[in-house]
Amino acid sequence: MKIRELERASGVRKRAARTAGARGREEGDAAGTRQQILEHATSLFAQRGFHGVRLIDVARSLGIGKATLYRYFTSKQALFVECVERVRFTLVPKEARDAAERRDSLPDQGRRRARTVLVHFKAYRALTHFLGTIAEDADRAVAARAKAELHSMITNAEPYLKRLMDQGARSADSELLAYMLWGALMGAGERLTLDGKYSLDEVLHEYLQFITYGMLRPNG
Repeated sequence: MKIRELERASGVRKRAARTAGARGREEGDAAGTRQQILEHATSLFAQRGFHGVRLIDVARSLGIGKATLYRYFTSKQALFVECVERVRFTLVPKEARDAAERRDSLPDQGRRRARTVLVHFKAYRALTHFLGTIAEDADRAVAARAKAELHSMITNAEPYLKRLMDQGARSADSELLAYMLWGALMGAGERLTLDGKYSLDEVLHEYLQFITYGMLRPNG
């Protein structure tokens, strides 16, 4: 009796192990497929922009059905939001940015950050616009993710602003200030791309002058 019980228990354990192994492989395959979709879609969004990419194009180029893609992402909006951070890093690789921050002084960091946005202004404007639009999406989960990605992109400057304050700039709410400076930088970019009246260096200089004097402590 004990031998039969042991055999039955052993059989149960083996079946459980096989089931767990199969489940693990399926989860691994799913994760791999999702990663491939994200990597490919990121490249397409970076090249064509939001409106230039269709889900059917992403699916066909990967050799998968549209139904398969929909198992991972419920809409183009959902896919785009997942790709936003990756798209940002195609503009400025994280490794290059981190290395520059370790190397540059605070003023140089500020100049580099602003110049990067102005150089890639159309891409940053598109990201800001589409994330803001998707933030009003009927899908609450997608809308919340869009808001979080937009907030992350804008407040990326917060650590830099806090270091400025530590070194003598006037104290302020760093989160609110990051939003205000982003708005000013978007305005500067709009004027830069309107026509050829101002060069990038002229716009950058005036923006940095504005930021510098805006960060001074008030007299008295």
